[in-house]
Amino acid sequence: MLLQARRAQVTLFIIIGILLLISIGLVLYSTQQTARVDVPEIFREETPVLFQPVRSFVDNCISSTGEAGIKNLGEHGGYLSSDLSFSATAEPTESEGVRTLTNEPASAVPYWIHFASTNTCRQNCNCASEKPPLKGPNSIESRISEYVERQLPSCIDNFNIFRSQGFDFQLPSDADISVDTDIGENDVTIFVTYPFQARKEEQKQDFGQSVIRLPVNLNRTYGLAELILNTQQNYSIIEKWTTSIISTLSLPLDRNRLPPMSASQFGPGSREERWSKQQVTEKFQRDVLPYTSLLQVYPLHNYRDRGSTPLQAATFLIHNPFLNPANLLPNPQSLQFDAQFANYDANFNYIDWPIYFDITGRGVEGDSIGPETISSGFFPLIGISRRYNFYYDASFPVVVQLYDPDAFNSRGYKFYFGLEANVRDNKPINCTGSGRVSSYPPVATNLCRPAVACADVRIEATDAKTASIIDDVAVSYGIEAEQCSISSTDGAANLPSVAGGTLSFSKEGYVTNTTRATVLCDANRAIDARCEDPSVICSGETLRVELEPYRTVKVMVEKARHMRIDGSWQFDWIKVPLEQYDYAMIQLQHLKDDPSDPDLDPVFALYNDSTGPVEISIAPGNYQIDIDLMYQLPNAERTNVVFQGQTYKKDGGVFGDDVRVTTEPIPYDSDMQIGGAYRTFRFSPEFLDDRARVDTPIQFGVIASPQTFDNLYTDDHIRTAGKKEEFSSDHPGEVSIE
Repeated sequence: MLLQARRAQVTLFIIIGILLLISIGLVLYSTQQTARVDVPEIFREETPVLFQPVRSFVDNCISSTGEAGIKNLGEHGGYLSSDLSFSATAEPTESEGVRTLTNEPASAVPYWIHFASTNTCRQNCNCASEKPPLKGPNSIESRISEYVERQLPSCIDNFNIFRSQGFDFQLPSDADISVDTDIGENDVTIFVTYPFQARKEEQKQDFGQSVIRLPVNLNRTYGLAELILNTQQNYSIIEKWTTSIISTLSLPLDRNRLPPMSASQFGPGSREERWSKQQVTEKFQRDVLPYTSLLQVYPLHNYRDRGSTPLQAATFLIHNPFLNPANLLPNPQSLQFDAQFANYDANFNYIDWPIYFDITGRGVEGDSIGPETISSGFFPLIGISRRYNFYYDASFPVVVQLYDPDAFNSRGYKFYFGLEANVRDNKPINCTGSGRVSSYPPVATNLCRPAVACADVRIEATDAKTASIIDDVAVSYGIEAEQCSISSTDGAANLPSVAGGTLSFSKEGYVTNTTRATVLCDANRAIDARCEDPSVICSGETLRVELEPYRTVKVMVEKARHMRIDGSWQFDWIKVPLEQYDYAMIQLQHLKDDPSDPDLDPVFALYNDSTGPVEISIAPGNYQIDIDLMYQLPNAERTNVVFQGQTYKKDGGVFGDDVRVTTEPIPYDSDMQIGGAYRTFRFSPEFLDDRARVDTPIQFGVIASPQTFDNLYTDDHIRTAGKKEEFSSDHPGEVSIE
């Protein structure tokens, strides 16, 4: 019974597979059945031996000009460089194409899909395509014919090469020359009518037509380009990938990252984050758009599986450890790529072209980007909330390069076309279809392949504190988009060649050391002056690096009470230990001295006086110290704290009498903030080593409310707890670190 069930299941899968193959075949067949040139059966009269070199010469000219024309069209998305009938200005997002070289109009590539309206259009906007047809008027076929007809006389050059050998020729008029091209299923056929007569001595020979077949599958290349285009149109892969990168690079909330599309802060003591729109624009272009090069197509030749199960879908597969690759298309099997493309390479390129970029939201004013701040009203010390909701608008060009290594007898063929990516309000602009969109986990480049490694170096890592040698240091090297783990055995490593790459050394218990470096594989260190540059690494070099160790130290907290003394508010200059139901939440956030410094994880600790000093692991450096002093409720002594009502005078107006009004008391029955500290401090190596050596805790001072809880008024409490940052700045002695 089990065997029968399995056979039935296998049969079902076979049927589904056959149906998929049939449907894919019908789609491919229907896209190829356009008007074709009727290929006549040409009978060429026998060419005498004397004139066979002339015949070969003409055929070679047709072949070479035809190949040159097809390659010219490939470099410009199906157009000839001499006749780019689409606009490509210095502003690619307001054009119909993009210049691959900014200052060279003849380097333009057309957008096969782009936003045709102005970048700021919001209603009644249009998309357009500059994709040329494969066949018919103004097609790739007709342009090949046009190119050969135009360039063939230049190649033949009046047969001067033969005239010097005693040949004479009667050449055709321009009206007698014609060229037709047929892009077939597997190759390109060029039919040339070029009637001329060749004579030598007493012999003569008439020539009329030539038929040349070029070994390039332009039909298949065009079909692959259409599949990528259709996938982008239907699923907005590039836009969804871009927004996923924005999400990854914007969290956790930090002014040194991108503004988040959605985030929030709640409670006192949280730092407000702000950004400059100009800087965000530069960061988007510098940090987000280079990830475009990680797009790839499965199962093409340059696809590399990065550990995620590949989905056989007509889409760009992006292998990203931050994203779950499952459930990305409603039915990925329905868009399967045919195995006929298995030898192709596909690359997606963004090369620092001008872009359109804007960011909006309630907290955006001019160049300033900040949060929307909300207060709970009556009790602001615990109800302060900040919402960071920002909406990204971006348009940028992507140039796709397809490469067929088998074309032209393995000389290869490249075909380029442009796609304009457009995001508005964090969503893709839908140019066609039902608007289905999806994103995929990111892809690989070839950087980490073992065959790419070429520079043998030695690594010598030492402890910055003890100067002793450190073993088993992990080494990674690459570009920001892809870091390769480098095997290091006995201090030896083999690095790939990268310009301006990032070299990182890491080991548990030490701060990662990261530096920019260019690795050269073709440089001889003994004679090449480039190797003297500190930022250049050559084969045979020894890399010496220091790693700063983390220090384990103890910390504790004391409080300086803010009290009403002789009718005025003053700090009690004597700091006291925390009381029974007090506790302090300590957060130390490392502040970079330089943008290239490594990112260090925040240090967290929870302290109360009953447990005594607590241990933390910290690296030397400058830190933002943020401490919230809390009072635990309920506890064994009380279930709540009652904030007494406030009495104030209410103006009775012109005809009424002023009256005194008292608000209702407010009971509070959960942990509440009663103070804290907010300041910066540089922990030097000497400071940390001294505390660790004598086993003396680091003492953090915090300001605190009176905490008598007798006739407690809201203003009295908020006067301290709600002004942690202000009091820390005005009274540094009370929040000292000793």
